[in-house]
Amino acid sequence: MKVKDIMTRDVITLSPDMSVKESMEKLFKLHISGLPVVDENKKVIGMFTEKNLIRLTLPNYVEQAGEFVFLMDIEGFDKKSSELEKIKVRDAMRKEVICVDEDTPFVEVARIMITKGVRRIPVLNKDGTLVGIVAREDIVKQIMEKCGGVDKDAC
Repeated sequence: MKVKDIMTRDVITLSPDMSVKESMEKLFKLHISGLPVVDENKKVIGMFTEKNLIRLTLPNYVEQAGEFVFLMDIEGFDKKSSELEKIKVRDAMRKEVICVDEDTPFVEVARIMITKGVRRIPVLNKDGTLVGIVAREDIVKQIMEKCGGVDKDAC
């Protein structure tokens, strides 16, 4: 089975010119954790996720600190949070995006998700234009259908 058989074709996207606040409101409204960012030609130029938002509100050194404890005053957090309206998605998105071709086998997509630690992968046509997106849930549905655990109509 190819990824084109299980992907979502009606992909909701973000513009690089949207504010981070506006983008997060869209994610919350849709109850999802991330969306692809596309240019005017529907070419994927980034991915914006809740993780990007969390990174914006914490001190820059947190990732390097690892498991060490850090202290952050709530005023610093409040200040960073209040500035999200001024920050554009292009400045906060992950620019290195893993994409797949619509003819990629779905098991290969599952492997990529596990080995690269991604939850969703944009699907491109031969011209490199966004035509779909596949999420972990789509893979899980296929696994469950194969083992008889999910009624196809329930999906």
